[in-house]
Amino acid sequence: MEYIVDTNILVYETIEDSEYHNDVVSKLDKLENVYVPSIVLLELSIVLKRLGLNKELIYGRLKEIIDDDRYIILDYLASDLTSAIEILIDEKEDIRSLVDKSLLAIALRRDMGIYTYDKALIKQCRRMGIPILKY
Repeated sequence: MEYIVDTNILVYETIEDSEYHNDVVSKLDKLENVYVPSIVLLELSIVLKRLGLNKELIYGRLKEIIDDDRYIILDYLASDLTSAIEILIDEKEDIRSLVDKSLLAIALRRDMGIYTYDKALIKQCRRMGIPILKY
C-alpha cells in the first residue's frame, strides 16, 4: 500500500524535538516512496512559519523534500478541490478543514492510504474506507 503524508507528519519529521519525531522518521524510512500532495507543502510552509522557524530553514526544508527522489510530489487537481468542497458541504464542516478534505479526495482518486496523526482525519478515513498507516 502506498500512503499520502499529512502535513503533521512532515512537521514531526522536521522538528527533531517533537514528540513523534523518532516514530515518524522510523516509519518514513520503511516506505519506498513518500507521497506528498503539493497542497501539503504549502501548508507545511505556513505551519513551520507559525512555529517560529526562519524563512531560510523553511525554504531549505521545502527544497530538501522536492529534491529527494523518495518524495513524490502529487499534483493537486481542480477535481480534488471540487471533491474536497463536496465533502465539506456534505459534512457541514468549516473551510479550515479544506486541506484534510483535499487529502481524502486525493487518496480516493489515487487509491492510496493516508499517514497522519490527526485523530479527526483518522476517524474520517475509517468512515470512508481509506487505509491508514498506523502510528
